[in-house]
Amino acid sequence: MGKGDIAAIEVELTPKKPHELQEILQELVKDYQEVRYFVTKATADAVVAAQKKLDPSQGQRILICFLGQYERLTEHYNGNKTL
Repeated sequence: MGKGDIAAIEVELTPKKPHELQEILQELVKDYQEVRYFVTKATADAVVAAQKKLDPSQGQRILICFLGQYERLTEHYNGNKTL
């Protein structure tokens, strides 16, 4: 991502139907150079499956991360030093 580019941030907390996720991802890669998609254990497989259905040039612009990793980091910076 270059300086001045804007990334989309999406958080998927509840499972969605495959066609809904596919539409969401297609819209995001159409509008943004990079997409950071945060998922839970319950939503990860469906988001990865939707990503794989995209054209490879679009799919590679989506970074999928587990939300729990970032919750723990936030707790650390808010004064709770248990990592």
